[in-house]
Amino acid sequence: MITIQYNREENIGEVLDFFDIFGNRNNSIKYNSEDNEYYLITPTENIKLCKGDYIIKDSNNNFHLYKSNTMDFSNTFDAFDEFAKFYSIKDSDQVYTNGCEMIPVFRVKQWLEHFKFLIDSSIGK
Repeated sequence: MITIQYNREENIGEVLDFFDIFGNRNNSIKYNSEDNEYYLITPTENIKLCKGDYIIKDSNNNFHLYKSNTMDFSNTFDAFDEFAKFYSIKDSDQVYTNGCEMIPVFRVKQWLEHFKFLIDSSIGK
């Protein structure tokens, strides 16, 4: 799995290089001059990139976008199992593990920060 974070003009050159190196005919990044934004183009959808989003290329050469605001907790998970099911990535090609499900580290950190906030809020900090 290979990942790059999109930070708009701060690293658009690096993101474009990422797609030159790792992209394929099914996945690309395109600029839309009408809204002055870049989009991740996959076989199933076109997704607008926002600053802070993570672009991930998995071992099957598929690209995924993890939105930086996905875990803003407007959609809070009640249980860790629900969170894990939503954000886990299965290493089906057994590239990194023996086929286990994995969760990106930045998601786990967000989960922990969220619950620290809930605990602090509940005790009046």
